[in-house]
Amino acid sequence: MPSANISRKSSNWKSTYLRILTSGPAGPEDWSSAAKLIESGYADGKYARDKARDTYGEVKKLIEFSVNIRGQLFADELAEQLHRTSWRYRLMQACLALLGYGMGFASGLGVELAKQAVGG
Repeated sequence: MPSANISRKSSNWKSTYLRILTSGPAGPEDWSSAAKLIESGYADGKYARDKARDTYGEVKKLIEFSVNIRGQLFADELAEQLHRTSWRYRLMQACLALLGYGMGFASGLGVELAKQAVGG
């Protein structure tokens, strides 16, 4: 069961980063993730870390935040990954595979019937 929990967490950070990259940080709960995007080079901006003993290192304030080209490309990759893990995408892939199998079966059956009709 741990793998399901890991995938849920994996999807969660992807959707959080995608939301921040597309619409900006919503509030203080997003400041830490926005700072990570800045540190990773996916966004440009400035932030201040807290130096108090109890909350040392936490992002105290996000001063500026703007997504750069690298961040836009990363957002596109995240959107594609989230789309490919959705049930709708997987169901569509399964339906296409079954349709391809059915068409292959029907064409083989059609060839056999045509041979019998011609007499060969």
